Amino acid sequence: MLKNRDPNTGKKLWQERDEPEDKFKIGAWYLIDEAFNPRTAKAAYEVSRLIGANSLKEAGRRAWREFKPVSRYKVDLYPRIKNYLYGARRETGEVTLRKNALLHEDYMSDEEMNGYIMDEIDHRVRIDKDVMNTVSRLASMAGMDEYALTQAVKESKFGQRRWANMMQRRTEIPKETNKGLKQRLLKEWERTKDEKFKYRANYVDSIYSALDQYRYWED
Repeated sequence: MLKNRDPNTGKKLWQERDEPEDKFKIGAWYLIDEAFNPRTAKAAYEVSRLIGANSLKEAGRRAWREFKPVSRYKVDLYPRIKNYLYGARRETGEVTLRKNALLHEDYMSDEEMNGYIMDEIDHRVRIDKDVMNTVSRLASMAGMDEYALTQAVKESKFGQRRWANMMQRRTEIPKETNKGLKQRLLKEWERTKDEKFKYRANYVDSIYSALDQYRYWED
């Protein structure tokens, strides 16, 4: 509830523009229905509604599902895989934005600039390895084939090229982010005539030029 997210659907419980009292009501009912409402009482309520609206046979089936020794509960992992991939993609974007410090800091040593770049690459590798391990296990539990898993990747906009590299146990060095950062640094140099921005653009470019295209994962 605190995350404003229904774990079964991935949808928000309330919208940001809802009135505060409406948010409170929605959150309270969510807690009552999902956390605090006893399963037996909940089932009894459903049975009473079925008796009033449908046949006694259907009501009996609902009661039996509640009280039989073993109940089967199907968990749909497909939307959860998509939400997990979406979260990983968002985290990658947030890590990439850390390099924007080069546009704002008055002073930054070569070592610090190099640290921002290497930290981003290391973080991307950790994300990719964790995603591959987690998604592979979830897909196996859900009985998903390769086609269904590829569809989940597409729908989450995770990046098919990135996924293809992960299948080969490697992470591509994000040289495309360097191009954007270099352009912004050069624009800042043109705007301010401050030579440090031109130096940073050339220094960052030299680091990426010296890197291999891929970082292969260690076993």
